[in-house]
Amino acid sequence: MTGPWQAAFLVLAAMVLALGIIVLGLLRRFSEALERVESRGPAVLGPSMGLPPGSQVPPITLLTATGERVQLFDPAAGHEPLVVLLVEPECVACKGLLADLDRDGWSEQEIALLVVLPDDDESRKIELPDSGARILYQIDRGASAGLDTNSTPLAFVLDPSGVVLGSTIPEDLPSLAAFATRSQTEGGMAHSHSR
Repeated sequence: MTGPWQAAFLVLAAMVLALGIIVLGLLRRFSEALERVESRGPAVLGPSMGLPPGSQVPPITLLTATGERVQLFDPAAGHEPLVVLLVEPECVACKGLLADLDRDGWSEQEIALLVVLPDDDESRKIELPDSGARILYQIDRGASAGLDTNSTPLAFVLDPSGVVLGSTIPEDLPSLAAFATRSQTEGGMAHSHSR
């Protein structure tokens, strides 16, 4: 073989090696992402809108910022209607809702808002001090399992006894507030899949 052919083979071998390194790096990144997705629960074919309207929410234990365990609904305590908003810190749509909530607040609404986050370091950094919303944290994704969903953001409107009046994927706070009002007036028949 002549010198130019040998040089061409060396360049080709270097390119194959570089391509192999790039492919291995991409596979490693994809495997990390896949592990995160699989760790969230059983695989499903698509997003779940959760418990249908009229369903009773099962007992769900959540954590306060101080680590105190509280029930989503305590049968002995009196409750008002409630919007439960499931969000995750890495979800782009969730970040938008949290930013809107931090900026615009919820205190003007006639129904209480409970923001439920995973119990992890990233979620613990989120603060909404003047928003009018309360933040609680899931224990091992217990709220998502109890509400039968794998989707975020997802909001449930619950009546005072813990019955689901409706669920929606909220686009923004005004649409969530309107959906909460509509869910209460329609008496448990609201279920929105819009996005």
